[in-house]
Amino acid sequence: QERVRSTVHAWIALPCSPASMGAGNSCCRIDGEDGAQEVVAMPQPPEVVDSCCEDSDEAYFIGEWITDLGAKYEISKSKDGLTYLEEHLPKKRLTGTFSRSGEWLEAQIVNDVDGEVFGWLRIRREQDGLRSAFKPPKAADWCARGLHAERIKN
Repeated sequence: QERVRSTVHAWIALPCSPASMGAGNSCCRIDGEDGAQEVVAMPQPPEVVDSCCEDSDEAYFIGEWITDLGAKYEISKSKDGLTYLEEHLPKKRLTGTFSRSGEWLEAQIVNDVDGEVFGWLRIRREQDGLRSAFKPPKAADWCARGLHAERIKN
């Protein structure tokens, strides 16, 4: 892996985010108040099949998913659109509502337990599952590789 040093003075160790969008093996991390960031070059994900959802295939995203790192989350339909839920009670209940942004669906993720913004998540359909990428609150860029998830229940 190639490591790139940010303009700030310290290297940042991985892993970073404890949620499924970076659970245990994320590609970037924010350090302290100065926003220091280290980026690790990772292989590109597989080609996208059917790059994003049309209104007619929103149903594809609905269900329970498990990432390649074992984190579980649920996407459901609400009056506001497709919503994300990942629970790690009692400390975290991560939620967000997706909106379309190019080939991705993106949501601001909030910890409902304390009301703090946890970061941003984007998803898209990929082969037989989903590709997701996470961006922490102070990060400028999305984690390059992201995670693959497979459906575990409709």
